[in-house]
Amino acid sequence: MPAVTRWNPEQSRIGIVGAGPAGLAAARALLRAGYRHVTVFEAGPDPGGKCETGVFAGRAYDLGAVCIFEGYTRTLALAQEVELSLKEAPTYLRPEGGGRELPLPPTGAVKAWAEQVLQKVPALFEGPFESFEDVVRLGLHEPYGAWAQRLGLEPIPALSLYFYQSTGYGYRTQRVPAIYFLRAQFTCTGRVWVAKAGYQELWRRQAQRLVQAGLQLRTRTPVTRVVPGPPLWVETAAAPPVEVDALIWTGGPKEALAALPLTPEQAQALGNLGYIDYRTWVIEGEGLAEAPGRIVMVERNNRPEHLGHVALYAQPHADRPLALAWQYTTSDDDLAHERVALADAQALGAEDPDIRLRRRWSHFFPHFSPEAFERGEPVALERSQGTGNIFFAGATLAMELVESAVVHAEGVVARHFSP
Repeated sequence: MPAVTRWNPEQSRIGIVGAGPAGLAAARALLRAGYRHVTVFEAGPDPGGKCETGVFAGRAYDLGAVCIFEGYTRTLALAQEVELSLKEAPTYLRPEGGGRELPLPPTGAVKAWAEQVLQKVPALFEGPFESFEDVVRLGLHEPYGAWAQRLGLEPIPALSLYFYQSTGYGYRTQRVPAIYFLRAQFTCTGRVWVAKAGYQELWRRQAQRLVQAGLQLRTRTPVTRVVPGPPLWVETAAAPPVEVDALIWTGGPKEALAALPLTPEQAQALGNLGYIDYRTWVIEGEGLAEAPGRIVMVERNNRPEHLGHVALYAQPHADRPLALAWQYTTSDDDLAHERVALADAQALGAEDPDIRLRRRWSHFFPHFSPEAFERGEPVALERSQGTGNIFFAGATLAMELVESAVVHAEGVVARHFSP
């Protein structure tokens, strides 16, 4: 078990790896708790993490996270705090074979299904998701279909399932535990907004506020190794080592395996994670998106047999014939996946489409398998918080949702760094 340490906000030096939503939420919570020596190490040139925004022809296009849901209460509060301008983006399904686009959630069928689930597992969904402790006891480590069948739940409405799949959380044929599917369903609720200047702008503005409040933000500073202590020495590729008393890791699991002095149990848990290979394209072509401001899911391409085709697209700007397109991919063959994306754009109505921006997320949605849950790996990783004065926040323990990352990171600070 990790040693219990009482931190001193006036003196303790806290390092955070990663300036995405989790890292900046943790930094904000520490500063608000009175900590005076907080340093964030960010490998990229700007804060934002998976809320990455690209720019083409002077317009912002979100290449990572896109949606801010009504259920994202903490994220919305942070957006309001920095006066981020939002616009509503209703979500629709494009039926196979054409026809009128159907609005996506909520629908009466989805609401009825949600009420059934809440009756079965009310305690797990009463508040923010902070622990894997009850997952195996409730059977939520099973793939959703098996879990729902065992509990006698009605099948999830197809419209809701398409939403889950097209946004990067796995196909029905993949054995993703029910807990991930359910947490996404009960977090991504209500109306949908996007940031006019791009999602990354939220985190740029938050970072600016935090720097003004005393945060040390080091961009273009990838962490290469953390030497165990105490104190810990954070080695980077861009500067001399930095001495810290505690470290909150919000970076990727693969990077953690390379850089951190992990216990065997931590290394096993992180080494066994599954991922989704997911790509975002900005495609130009007249006729591609005929509904500006909408987010549209393609029914045919959300079927497992069509893995690798564009599952979701959107036209962020009404006066530009450019659309964002999202696609599951299965290999490193960039050219082959690009050809598929362009062919899909043509099938959706684009004339002479061309790629303007591209982004690959090869380790999107880190998740534990049913077998990893049965072995107790997620719980062991949670319980190891603070071992060697190293803590974990971010997607691995929080789920690959912006709101979950924010809430979990704030919870890590509240539980482990209260003065």
